[in-house]
Amino acid sequence: MISMPDETYKTAVNHYLSPKRQDNVKVKWERQFSRDLTQKLVSKLVTQSDFKSLSVIDFGCGIGEGLTLFYDIFKELKIDQNHLNYIGVDISPEMLKTASQKWQGFNNVEFLLQDFRDGIPDHPSQIYYSCGVPYSHLTQEEMFGVLVNIFKAIKCNQTESLILIDVLGRYSIEWITKWSESRWSYRMSFLAEAADSQTPMSMTCYYAPELTQLFDEAAKQSGCEILSLDFYDRSIMVGRHTTTNEYNPYIPAYRELVNSLYELEATDLQKLLLNCPLPDAPQPVKAFFATFAQEWNALIATAAQLRSETEEFAGICTDTSRAMAFREMVLTQRSVGTSQQTDPLELLLAEQLRQLEIELQPGLGISHTLIGVLEVKGV
Repeated sequence: MISMPDETYKTAVNHYLSPKRQDNVKVKWERQFSRDLTQKLVSKLVTQSDFKSLSVIDFGCGIGEGLTLFYDIFKELKIDQNHLNYIGVDISPEMLKTASQKWQGFNNVEFLLQDFRDGIPDHPSQIYYSCGVPYSHLTQEEMFGVLVNIFKAIKCNQTESLILIDVLGRYSIEWITKWSESRWSYRMSFLAEAADSQTPMSMTCYYAPELTQLFDEAAKQSGCEILSLDFYDRSIMVGRHTTTNEYNPYIPAYRELVNSLYELEATDLQKLLLNCPLPDAPQPVKAFFATFAQEWNALIATAAQLRSETEEFAGICTDTSRAMAFREMVLTQRSVGTSQQTDPLELLLAEQLRQLEIELQPGLGISHTLIGVLEVKGV
């Protein structure tokens, strides 16, 4: 079984159920990103002329958050949820107990207590899904074995299937002290209930080229063809470990700062700047952070100017196209507002920072979560 202490699972269940988890970053940045990406997968399949139903296997399903996404998407696309056939697979009895209670009475929904290294459900599936980095619990060799099993199932069933795999990104600013390692001892210390007592677990972090090699080798061994492969970075600046400083002592609590923008608090804009020292990394990673820091800091400095806080932001370029467009947006909304309305600056800044992440994410593994989406044909 994948090594995670029972107490950690119990604490994680409480975390997933806690209203505190549903902060603005979770709802407006992370969940929306996952939903938009998942909707692309669903839309690709349900718009086909021969669509009858959609079958999904969700690895590391936890309490069924992936199922919530699929039901929300079906509702938005005006498709009866009974056309979804869902199997959630997890190794935690605590998680599955909660999931079974939460989804009791829903049609075509099944939860299996199973270690996916020991095998996977072998019936045809159109989407093999994950949204809780279960693959990062595995070693690279174990992950390769799971991939081979998925590809073999696709080949055996002669399907064209979509696979969404999410893992921890190797070069996240949350853990710069671990950039030289691909697998290391990880604690979910952002779970307040277990911050002091949680037992570490080994987790594998990935750079996109490493995943590409694994995918190619698994497809070759299984006799499948990868028709397309795309990568996405989610939560570049706002991963939950930005609040702990456990693996990067040089960064402020970016997630809390962004949340404070949404809550219209007096956010310390200087703390939002990205200027922490970064260790050596592959050239694409270094190039990304150099460009991203300029764009991010330009937005922050522009917000400071609009607050008449300029002294601490001298020397930061604010004439980028994004920063200038942001300035015009704020000034326009201020001009049409009334004295009773809240200054739009904080909310507009939060949304501009979110959009910056989406537009510049390179799909390299420079974020909390690296997501790979494959279209695989059993040839």
